[in-house]
Amino acid sequence: MFFKFSKNPLVDKIKEIFEFLNKNKKQAIYWFVGFLAFIFVTLGYIVYRSGADKRAYKDLIKSMAVFDGKVVTTVTDGALNENEFRTETEKWERVVSIFDDMYKKHKRSGIAPIFLSYKVDALINLSKLAQAIEAQNLLLKIIPNKSALKQYNKIKLALMQIDSEKEGNVKNAIETLNKIALDNNNIAQDEALYRLGEYYWYLKDYVQAANFWNQLTIKFGKSSVKPSIWVDLANPKLKTITV
Repeated sequence: MFFKFSKNPLVDKIKEIFEFLNKNKKQAIYWFVGFLAFIFVTLGYIVYRSGADKRAYKDLIKSMAVFDGKVVTTVTDGALNENEFRTETEKWERVVSIFDDMYKKHKRSGIAPIFLSYKVDALINLSKLAQAIEAQNLLLKIIPNKSALKQYNKIKLALMQIDSEKEGNVKNAIETLNKIALDNNNIAQDEALYRLGEYYWYLKDYVQAANFWNQLTIKFGKSSVKPSIWVDLANPKLKTITV
């Protein structure tokens, strides 16, 4: 039995390793120290990331208090409470500043995209569309490709580009929406179809609007495998179109 076991290739390999280490003790010590250093560095990084994410979440909660702040116009000077503002502009400028600082502070954390996303919304509320588009492009760069949020944020960027009314931006936006709308495996396909129909609806191109909304209804209607809320939004307008 012992003889058969000792002939196991794995056992032979282990014996060879021990013999090698015994002959090269100094080198083995260096390897062992290096291995321990690798373990400690890895564990240290995991602990650091865990602590970094916790700190980021705490700052997100504080920042959200500013985002949810109230605009109060009926108070006297000096009577405002924390996170109260006299104008919408004052509020959203503060939100932009806070979330920009928090993004820079926590850009290596797992929730860094959240800070940037709220900054984009604040810039939109300030009608600073060019800056919002710039920030949204940065957001798309840091959102992992495997995240479903990436596709929805591509649509958000496209809508901002359309609102900019710049020819180049609008062209890029329609290309993005069409690409998503044609992809049957894209999680945001239903919204892209709705948004394309909406775009042509406002252009009074009702033939194209009906085209996209009919596709939406066929693919994502109530009897489909994946019913979509975007169908409910499209149907009232679709019923008014006669083509």
